[in-house]
Amino acid sequence: MFLHLDMLKKDIILLQKNNNMKAKLGSGSRFAAMQNKAAAAYEKKGMSPEHAKEVGAAIAAKAGQKKYGVKKMTKMAVMAKKK
Repeated sequence: MFLHLDMLKKDIILLQKNNNMKAKLGSGSRFAAMQNKAAAAYEKKGMSPEHAKEVGAAIAAKAGQKKYGVKKMTKMAVMAKKK
């Protein structure tokens, strides 16, 4: 019985680790996730979906440029477009 509980704990820990993993840098999925989250918030406030998506993209770009710098963000955008 104790062995079974230990196995369950290990499985839970593995699942938690896998759920916390982020997408590979440069794939564009992190950017898209942030863009969609911001766009949804602005749509809730009454903004049109098209305009909210543009605002979401601007927010994601600004945050990425602040974190990684303009050069690296440009490089990652090129990598994401190639895929």
